[in-house]
Amino acid sequence: MKIAILHMASLCADIQTNTQSLLEGCEQAKQAGVRLLLTPEFVLCGMPLGDLLHHDALYQELDRALARLLQVKGIAILFSVPQRVQGKNKICDYLIDDGQIRYQGYRCDEKGSAFAVFSCDDLSIALCSEPTMVAQEALLTADCILYRSLEPFYDGLEPILKTNAQAMTRVHNCPVICVRPLAGNDEFLYEGGSFVLDHTGSTAYQASFFIEQLCILDYDSEHGIQPQTKQLTDQPSGIKLLYHAIVFALQQYLRKSKFTRCCLGLSGGIDSALVLALAVEAVGAENCEVLIMPSQYSHPMSEALASQMARCLRVRHSTVPITPLLNQYNQALCPVFKTDCQGLTEENIQARIRGVLMMALSNQTDALLLATGNKSEEAVGYCTLYGDTNGGFAPIKDLYKTQVYEMARDINFRKAQEIIPQEIIARPPSAELRQDQRDQDSLPAYEELDQILALLLANRSLSAIVEKGFDEKTVKHVMQLLRRSEFKRQQGVVGPKLSARSFGVEWNYPMTNVSYFY
Repeated sequence: MKIAILHMASLCADIQTNTQSLLEGCEQAKQAGVRLLLTPEFVLCGMPLGDLLHHDALYQELDRALARLLQVKGIAILFSVPQRVQGKNKICDYLIDDGQIRYQGYRCDEKGSAFAVFSCDDLSIALCSEPTMVAQEALLTADCILYRSLEPFYDGLEPILKTNAQAMTRVHNCPVICVRPLAGNDEFLYEGGSFVLDHTGSTAYQASFFIEQLCILDYDSEHGIQPQTKQLTDQPSGIKLLYHAIVFALQQYLRKSKFTRCCLGLSGGIDSALVLALAVEAVGAENCEVLIMPSQYSHPMSEALASQMARCLRVRHSTVPITPLLNQYNQALCPVFKTDCQGLTEENIQARIRGVLMMALSNQTDALLLATGNKSEEAVGYCTLYGDTNGGFAPIKDLYKTQVYEMARDINFRKAQEIIPQEIIARPPSAELRQDQRDQDSLPAYEELDQILALLLANRSLSAIVEKGFDEKTVKHVMQLLRRSEFKRQQGVVGPKLSARSFGVEWNYPMTNVSYFY
């Protein structure tokens, strides 16, 4: 008996498109001789749905999708959909086999248990969405467990999923099929990467991450569940996996936002260089455009390196010096200030001039503007509202500065050429908004800053962080910067969640507070 897992990039609330993709997957599976097609949670409606769950039209579209699936012959399909029952939203599992509903059940009861059992031919499967909620009685006769997790992607999730699945195999002595969604919506990613563990807890099959595919498995009562083709062995991990995650996230966001092109400001610094490399990988050089916007404070090397990288990648680029525009601002404001713009005022005006120019390019060319800020900068407020924070999507928003450098070096290594010029990687980071400015003038070294931030985002106390060897004064300074920058983060650009705790829905603090907890 052949079983298949379908990894298709579901679109949030686009039920018609998702249904058509599922039907095409069914046809492909049938041609491969598949008897049972397994799908991730909410393959028809996508996720997260949020308040869309309150709209009657959603359920009407799902009813129409069910009618289309009932026309499929020659294959059994397992899928789940949200349904409204007596005014409450519940998850309903369906097994459709040769145009007939063979199983229909609401998986969640009032106590929160999450399990179901169904059979296809001689294969009995216990279905669960949470590893701790599998009913013992349901597994007495089950040949395998189908574990469907809805946890959004983050770096480090896969080992946790496998640990959960291995616990199931130890307790119940049967194989586990873990089916993961493949999707990108707003900040949330779902990586695909389904896997199979045999009854001993060893990995029998591992699907690719962030790739649409049909994974075919063989089942018989004697040998259990085995992959039809040789299992993949060189799956990306660490910074390589995050690279694939960002590229996928950008592709999905562009697709779902109806953009085909993107643009950004290229400074000659590491952040914009990395974002450009990611954008070219995601949509192609022909669909990317950059502006180089030097000022009187820009190092000559910055413009040269930005131009070099744009030419190397064959990206359309233009140079628009901002010094004349800054002078005009000074002339306009001098009667008000009784002096030229100075200090932070001048720095922020430069950033906002660049933000206006980039938004103009975005509007004129119908290209999605990519913000280039990283997690370290967002954490401590080292950015200008309505300036370098402008944009529709922030690809590296959840990468620490040290990870930015690591990913840049890895790209050059894997591509076996300088996609990002070595001079950009080697030079000290600087916003170049004043003479001889360096990031380290205002911030601790990023190697230290990022470690402190990671501990703060893990809710470690001041004393606990100091005990790890960090200077107390430095930690207090970072805590103050983190707390004072909340108003910027709450106006920030959306970007993909890559870590266990990103500055998104998982981070919820009041903008005005005097807390010393963080």
